[in-house]
Amino acid sequence: MQAGPPGTEILRDRLPAAAAEGFVFDTWVGQTDHADHHPHNIVFGYLLGDDPKQPPVEAEYVFLDFAMALGWGGLWEGDGARTMGAAPFPPGMIDAIDTITLGGILDRVERTTDATITDIVNRIPDDYLPVAQREIIASGLRTRRALVRGLVTSAVKRGS
Repeated sequence: MQAGPPGTEILRDRLPAAAAEGFVFDTWVGQTDHADHHPHNIVFGYLLGDDPKQPPVEAEYVFLDFAMALGWGGLWEGDGARTMGAAPFPPGMIDAIDTITLGGILDRVERTTDATITDIVNRIPDDYLPVAQREIIASGLRTRRALVRGLVTSAVKRGS
C-alpha cells in the first residue's frame, strides 16, 4: 500500500482510523483471528458511484470472523476474562494507528455502560447464543472494559 497502484490512496487514507478502532475492539472482545496468519479476515469494501472512473462513494475496512472471540471455548468462565493481552493484530496496521482516534475509541469503550453491554449481548438470538453464556459474555466485557486502555497503549508504544 505504500506506493501501490492508483486507487490505493483511499486504502491508506482510511487505514489509521480503522486500525485504531479495530485494534481496540479486538482487544476488548478477545478476538484472535485478525493477526497476520489470517489476513483474509480484514477486507476493504467499497461502493462505486455512477461513474466508475471516480473514487468510491463509500469505503471502509471490514473486520470479519469473530467466531473465536467473547470467551470462546470457555476462556471467560470464572475469572478467565481478566487474563488478557492485546489482540494479535497485523504489525503494519498497529504502526499506522491514529492516536487521536485511538484515544476516542478507548474513551467510548470505557463509557459503555453495564446496561448497554447487557442489552447488546441479549440481542443475540437464543439459536446463536445459549442463555447460559449471555451473563458470562456480558460479565467478561464489563471486566475487560477497564483493562483495554493499558494493553492497547502499551502495544502501540512498543510498535512505534
